[in-house]
Amino acid sequence: MALTTTTELLQRHLSDWQIQLQIWAASGALVDTATEALLLETVPASLKDLNGRLATGDWSDIPRVELLSGSGMGGAIGAWAESTQTIYLNSEWLSG
Repeated sequence: MALTTTTELLQRHLSDWQIQLQIWAASGALVDTATEALLLETVPASLKDLNGRLATGDWSDIPRVELLSGSGMGGAIGAWAESTQTIYLNSEWLSG
């Protein structure tokens, strides 16, 4: 079996995550869990809309995910950058 690069590993995990997220959205589990976790009395239209998009495989609401070196992450496993709307992951952590 060939060695998998961290980029390939990330893509595989993201693909698996998207499949699972789409299943949860289509089944209603995503809305049910969000409603319970956030203690919502009613389901906001924006959550219903997001759920509908995810159920059809529309990932436009999901931020980009990029890999950075461990030194570039300052030892953190992951980070969110509001300015770029990007999730950054520590590549050494991912490969470990």
